[in-house]
Amino acid sequence: KKSSSTRSIATTTRKRHKRLGSTETEQIPSSKRKCLRQAIFYHFVHVLDAPSKEHWKGHGGTISLIRVALHLDFDHHRKICFTLQQIMMCIRAGDIFDGTIKDNAGRKNMIKSGSAEESQLLFIIT
Repeated sequence: KKSSSTRSIATTTRKRHKRLGSTETEQIPSSKRKCLRQAIFYHFVHVLDAPSKEHWKGHGGTISLIRVALHLDFDHHRKICFTLQQIMMCIRAGDIFDGTIKDNAGRKNMIKSGSAEESQLLFIIT
């Protein structure tokens, strides 16, 4: 059973995307990865009605249902989970999820841009 807060999050998100119309929702994604993240978003919000995080894992959970519906391999579990986390961050912040990965995601840079280490590394590589 879905909580009323989960239902209201999904409803609000769907209404917000409908208001955007064709300009934002029908653009062709720039990459296959972005297209996959948008498909995950669509299925999560519009088909599954944005279930809460406690329903994501396990057999018959949100991640499993999305993986089966999108005909993805078992190794896509982590990618789906990460995408769902990004979607929830956008929903909580009141932003529109467009399939792009946020700037604070991914590996941290060990070498700062413009540093002496960067110069040394470039010298060695070239």
